[in-house]
Amino acid sequence: MLARSNEPTNADAALAPTAPAGTRGDAFDRAQRHSRRVRVLKFAVPVLAAGIAVAFPVYSYFAAPVSISIQADGTAFANGKLVMANPKLNGFTKQKLPYSLTALRAIQDVGKQDIIQLEGIHAKLPLTADNVAVVDASSFTTAVEKNPTLMHAAIDGGRAAFRINCSACHGSGAAGSKGYPNLNDDDWLWGGDIKSIQQTLLDGVRFPGDDNTRMSQMPAFGKDEILKADEVQDVVSYVRFISHQEAASPSAKRGSAIFANNCAVCHGPNGGGNRTVGAPNLTDKIWLYGGDRDTLTQTVTNARYGIMPAWGQKLDPVTLKMVAVYVHSLGGGEAIPATAPAATVAAK
Repeated sequence: MLARSNEPTNADAALAPTAPAGTRGDAFDRAQRHSRRVRVLKFAVPVLAAGIAVAFPVYSYFAAPVSISIQADGTAFANGKLVMANPKLNGFTKQKLPYSLTALRAIQDVGKQDIIQLEGIHAKLPLTADNVAVVDASSFTTAVEKNPTLMHAAIDGGRAAFRINCSACHGSGAAGSKGYPNLNDDDWLWGGDIKSIQQTLLDGVRFPGDDNTRMSQMPAFGKDEILKADEVQDVVSYVRFISHQEAASPSAKRGSAIFANNCAVCHGPNGGGNRTVGAPNLTDKIWLYGGDRDTLTQTVTNARYGIMPAWGQKLDPVTLKMVAVYVHSLGGGEAIPATAPAATVAAK
């Protein structure tokens, strides 16, 4: 038996009513908006729920309650804000005393994902088995990055989004591979604080179609005949010397002068890198493509031009921030942008 095709036949098409002009386009636009809302809610709701659990200033009184139950009458996304109606939190303290926390609304602005606002707060907090304190407040605002519970929720959401979107290149553990950076170390081309990571995710690296993409271009010194083959080898000798892979040599000494005239403008006079232009630190032992002589010769001769997508064109702002928080948490995240090393190395 042949399966019936789902594709419309010519007869079907002839009998079908004609759609009004713009109907299909409008339906497509509505579907796109719905998909974006679903992506936002999928990752933002857990963070907002966690925010309810810690946003009340009295919550710290419980010092990690042993059980928590969070409920709400509904969640909606409108005007760039995620709104949870009548959120309710119930649980028990370590002393097994019941408590409850409620609010009229919990609000998170997608443009400021790290801020959560609560309105119409009402809490019943047990002081002892026989005494209960009642707390009422019109509103309270808390920052995600200042609350460990919120940060954990954001990291969990970011981890899930990373696995779906980023692991194909960076690996499931974010350890990277040749040409794809290891995100677990503290070596950053553009900055390792949350804001810098988020900006890199938003606009990508050398990504066509994004005017704000991170952009840098190393010259192909050998291919474009800026340097001769023996000069390329001298530069390689110097780079391997300042990265503590080779001893000082006449080749490295010659390479030092060539480096100063051709490479220091981006990598710095000591090879410590420059995050303003995304130039890597050449004095450590962390390499994107490799630090052996053959690989460095290829890099200096032909240059590299790695591309990372501008994830702001695919991921909603909430998910993007969660991925940034997750990457920052992997071990190499910085509190503030770090400056390049300033050590001076001379090839004698």
